[in-house]
Amino acid sequence: MPVLVIHGADDEGVAPSYSRAYADAAAARGGDVRFVEVPETTHFDVIDPASPSWRLARDWIRERLA
Repeated sequence: MPVLVIHGADDEGVAPSYSRAYADAAAARGGDVRFVEVPETTHFDVIDPASPSWRLARDWIRERLA
């Protein structure tokens, strides 16, 4: 199953290194995983449909469905 990991660079609750470590571990086991660290993005921005990070998710999903 393809996985997109989006993490805000300015996340004040969870360090981006946690998501990066997950993505690296999944990829090392053969997973189809992409990690994106979005500048000037906080913890909750990544779930806001109006944010740039959500557009990344939408575009990634559309690519997978094409």
